[in-house]
Amino acid sequence: MRSGKTIFVLSLTVIASLALIIGGCSDDKPTQYQPTEQDLNYAAVSDETNEVLDSAVSSFASALELIAMQTPSDTAISVVYSPINPDSVNAENNWYVVFASELATGYSWSLIDSIQFRRNNIAQESALDADQMSLRHHFDLEYGDTTGIFRNREGYANFEFTNLNTNTATINGVREIGIQTRAEVNGTPWRRDFSIELNFANVTVPRAGDNWLRGCPDGGTVTGTVSLVSVRGTADPVESVWAFEIVFDSGTAEVTVTSGTYSRSYTTTLCDM
Repeated sequence: MRSGKTIFVLSLTVIASLALIIGGCSDDKPTQYQPTEQDLNYAAVSDETNEVLDSAVSSFASALELIAMQTPSDTAISVVYSPINPDSVNAENNWYVVFASELATGYSWSLIDSIQFRRNNIAQESALDADQMSLRHHFDLEYGDTTGIFRNREGYANFEFTNLNTNTATINGVREIGIQTRAEVNGTPWRRDFSIELNFANVTVPRAGDNWLRGCPDGGTVTGTVSLVSVRGTADPVESVWAFEIVFDSGTAEVTVTSGTYSRSYTTTLCDM
């Protein structure tokens, strides 16, 4: 998975795809293509969307591991969430609610996940023999000092898992994230605020091998939009809206990005199948 620390750095892969060499006559030196503001914004929204896809795959993996373990729910949840050391895990009305948080020097974060297991559309306390599952995910990360380099994030997801008693899980749902960033680009402060909404439809994850433990999708689609407000230095804010159409295929995401007449496509690998 990609490191969040690198997200504001403009995608070298994306920029490289835009770095066209304009040829002249044989005596002329080639001119290096200089990315436009729209090119740079395309790279930024693509980076952020790739990170959202990565985090969705991580959510798929954590949820499917609860089913794959085939142990009592409280045991499974304790194991799956142990890396973040939850503050509490509560069970009420056939929902498990996991709460975790950290208050550190300079930043704080919190997570609230709500999980329900069902069999034949009837809610049950146990993950054992469940054929359906709901996951509600909330996460926020906030830095106290926003005058320097920072990256604040607040996200929500609502995923429904079905066909859990077969060899292929099916996932539908939505993921919404707001991101506020500030960085220095060539010595100039640059603020970017992203509002991302992605809808996941008929995403399939085969049980074979360790695919469930990695949440690796082999099919399905994602559609959505990214709204971006960009402020470079003391310039006026520039607003743009980007439409995303994504097709999963054997662990890769084939992505088409459009904003007005501007359109680009790329493929990114989420996992190896």
